[in-house]
Amino acid sequence: MSEESGQAEVYVAAVDGSGRKQRISPAGGSLPCWGPDGRELFFVAADGVLMRVQVTPGPDRRFSEPGPLFSLPPFPFRSNYDVSADGQRFLVNFGAERSRRPSLIAIHNWQDRNAAARP
Repeated sequence: MSEESGQAEVYVAAVDGSGRKQRISPAGGSLPCWGPDGRELFFVAADGVLMRVQVTPGPDRRFSEPGPLFSLPPFPFRSNYDVSADGQRFLVNFGAERSRRPSLIAIHNWQDRNAAARP
C-alpha cells in the first residue's frame, strides 16, 4: 500500500524489486490481504467495500478487475479482517457497541460436562 499518488492505493511488486509495480486498486484502496493460495488478493476500497482481485500466476502474473464482495463496518474496525484457509469465508471484527459492558464467559471443566452428557 502506498499514498504516493495522493491517496491510499494497493500495488503489487516483486519482493526483490525487479520488474514494475502494478496498481491494483483503481480508485483508492488499503489493507491488502492475499488469499491462502495466492490466486486472490483482497483490499478495502475507499468507500469501505471489501474487493476481490483474481490473480493469474506465472512469470507474467495478471490481475483481474476488482470486484465487490461486501461492505465493512466503518473505521476503526476496517483493519480487522482476514480470509479463511479455504478462501471461502472471512473473519471480520465488527467491534462491540460502546454502550455495552465488555464481558467474558468462561466455562470451567467443559471436558467433564461433555463426558457426563455422553450415553
